[in-house]
Amino acid sequence: MCFVSVASTYATYYYWNVSYVGYAIDSSVPGAYTISVHAAANSWTMLV
Repeated sequence: MCFVSVASTYATYYYWNVSYVGYAIDSSVPGAYTISVHAAANSWTMLV
């Protein structure tokens, strides 16, 4: 159980960083769709 918790924490940390980079790229391009996709991805990682 502890291992799963650690793995989930790492996965969440990893995906948050990836999403942040993607958001930074998308924010330089006009398009709310791509930003909303990353927002949805961030919401999903919070459920992990």
